[in-house]
Amino acid sequence: ARSMRQLLFMSDCEDCGLSLPDGTPVTNSNRSTYICSVLHSRLVGCRISQLDALRSGFLGMPQPIASHLLEDITPPELSLCLCGEDAISGKIVVDNLDFRLFEDSDATPQWLCDIIVDMPEKKLRSFLRLCTSLCSVPYGGWKKKIAVFKSSRLYSHTCFYQLELPSYHSRSELKQAVNTALSALDQCSAMQEDIINVFQ
Repeated sequence: ARSMRQLLFMSDCEDCGLSLPDGTPVTNSNRSTYICSVLHSRLVGCRISQLDALRSGFLGMPQPIASHLLEDITPPELSLCLCGEDAISGKIVVDNLDFRLFEDSDATPQWLCDIIVDMPEKKLRSFLRLCTSLCSVPYGGWKKKIAVFKSSRLYSHTCFYQLELPSYHSRSELKQAVNTALSALDQCSAMQEDIINVFQ
């Protein structure tokens, strides 16, 4: 979101190295198209399978029945279908972590689990967004676990449900790094809201 905000307000973006989905380079004249495309992908694209399932379900019914069901569906039920389970806990998140490349003697994986279990709900949702771009457990449960790889940096790949994580010397050092990452993510979310407001 921060890079999109910078892209929106920078004086010249002719050589920024970004491309539209069709491969066209981003220029000063099409940068708003690029930003709208990215936002659409993040807000709608990640829910396409749920939207398709809803559409095929309703289209497969006789029209009077489908109309009746649509009238009766509540906003929380629709949110559940599109966004996933509302309930979340540290245990649910920890149970869906898959640590890779860490040595058995490395305490970092256990420290991360302990930190996650102690997180309040808002931070848990931020942690999920950091790793998966989702803020809740997907409807129907997890299709794949969040892979946590030993690395030289703390870095996430939301499309692949991956988190790179260095080995830390102490639990407090790891907690500070995670909190810093989550704070930066929250700041980016606030900037993204500013961008959306510009286009409204």
